[in-house]
Amino acid sequence: MLKHITSFSHVITEAAVCVCVCVCVGLAHLCEFIEDCEHVELATRILHLLGREGPRSKKPHSYIRFIYNRVLLEAPEVRAGGCGSRSGGCD
Repeated sequence: MLKHITSFSHVITEAAVCVCVCVCVGLAHLCEFIEDCEHVELATRILHLLGREGPRSKKPHSYIRFIYNRVLLEAPEVRAGGCGSRSGGCD
């Protein structure tokens, strides 16, 4: 019985690590996507997602550059989304 519990714990731990890695990879892809995104609504939604999930990641500072670039370079709607994502107003 102990062997099954240990095996189950190992599987759960591996799954949690895999989910974390997948989230980080997904956020990185979204960051690259918004660099050239021409769709205001998509860019704004991605910025809100980055603002919500970025601080929970292992390297939250890695998302700041992407958000900051959008605040400086984009349309007013996207800039507002970027400001909101950094202020914690996304929940």
